[in-house]
Amino acid sequence: MLAMADALDGNLRMAGGCVRDQLIGVEPSDYDFCTPYDPQTVYNRMAFLPSVRNILPTGIDHGTVTVLFNDGSAYEVTTLRRDVETDGRHATVEFTSDWEADAARRDFTINAMMADRDGNLYDWFGGEADLRAGIVRFVGDAKVRLQEDYLRALRYYRFHARFGHDGIPDPVTINALAEVSENLGTLSAERVWSEFSKLVAVEDKAKVADAIRMMCATMNAVDSGLFSFNQACSYTYIDNYTYNDARLAVSRIVSEYSTPAVIWAMLAQEASVGILAGSVADAAERLKWSGDERKQAMYTITTYRSGDKDRETYMAEYDYLVAGMPKDWASEAYGCVLKSRGEYPAFPVNGHDVMAAVPGIKGPEIGEALRAMKHAWFNDRYTSTKEQLLKMYTDLK
Repeated sequence: MLAMADALDGNLRMAGGCVRDQLIGVEPSDYDFCTPYDPQTVYNRMAFLPSVRNILPTGIDHGTVTVLFNDGSAYEVTTLRRDVETDGRHATVEFTSDWEADAARRDFTINAMMADRDGNLYDWFGGEADLRAGIVRFVGDAKVRLQEDYLRALRYYRFHARFGHDGIPDPVTINALAEVSENLGTLSAERVWSEFSKLVAVEDKAKVADAIRMMCATMNAVDSGLFSFNQACSYTYIDNYTYNDARLAVSRIVSEYSTPAVIWAMLAQEASVGILAGSVADAAERLKWSGDERKQAMYTITTYRSGDKDRETYMAEYDYLVAGMPKDWASEAYGCVLKSRGEYPAFPVNGHDVMAAVPGIKGPEIGEALRAMKHAWFNDRYTSTKEQLLKMYTDLK
C-alpha cells in the first residue's frame, strides 16, 4: 500500500471488506483501494513504480484499474464515485473527490469504512460499533439502498449469518426487505445463485439456518426465481411448520450437506410434499447449475426419498425418476455424491489401459469400454481391480 499511496500523494485508502475484517482480526481475502484521482491518472502514476508488472483497466467505466505487482499480488484501485441513476440492477456513476459520498453509496455500515496508510479509520456511519455489536445495518435508508441494487436483499442474509448476533433485525429493515423481495426475479440467475452459494458456505451453520429461515419468512412466498419449484410451491411454506420444527429441519440440511445445489434441493424437499427430478432439472436450468451440481442434487433427492433402501434399489428409482436417462449418467451422479463425502475411490482403469488390452481400439469405442467397466465397478461396490475389469471386458468382446 505504501508505494501506491506515495504514487498518489497519499490520496489512497483501503475500503470495504478488508477494513472490516482487519478490525475483527481476520486476514482479508483481498484488498480494495479507493482514491479521488481519475483512472487515467492512477494508471499513469502506477506505471512508473518499479515493483509494478502491469496495470489492467478491469472496470474502467466504473473507475477501476487492477495493479499487478512483480511478487504476484494484485490490487484494485477505484476512483471515488457517487450514484447518478440506479435501476435495481445497474448503476450510472460519476467520479467525485468526496470520500464520504463514496462511502454513503455502499450497502452496510460495516462495509462503508475506510483506512489510510497510517492506520487512521474513517467511519462516517458507525460501522465499527455495529461490527462489535453484531448488527448488520444498511447505510442510511434501508429501502433506498435496496432499491439501488436488489441483490442487497440476499446479501443482507449472508452478512447477517456471518457478522450478525442472534435475534431478529429491526422492523424497519425487515419491512424494507419484504417490500423489495418481489423484484429479486429481475436479477440475473448467476448473481442470485452466487449469493445463495456464499450464504450456505458461512462457517456457523446454525446462523446460516436462521438466516435462511428469516429470508423465507420475509419473502412472503414471493417467487424470487430462487425459492420456487415449478411455480407450484415456495420454500416460504416452511411457515407451515412450527418455528422450532422448521429451524431443526433447516439446521440439519445445512449441516449435513455442503454443495449449494444439494442444499437447495433438500430445502425444497422439506418445503413441499416432495419434488421430482423435473423440479430439480428446472432449477438447474433457471439457476445455471453446473453438470455436477445438477447430478448431485437429483441423486440426493432420490436417495433421500428412498429412505433406508439399499443402493441398488434407489439407483433403480433414480433411473425411473430421470425418465430413462442413460445409466452411466445415473452412475456418474452417484459418484459425484460419494466424491463430495470423501467416499469415492479412484476408478482404476484409464484409456491407455484399454488401448493396451485391446489392440486397435480407438475413438468412441474406448469411451464405451470405460463406461461398461465403470458400471461393473459400481455394481460390485468398487472391489474389482484394473486387471479384473479389463479381463471382464475382453472376455465379453
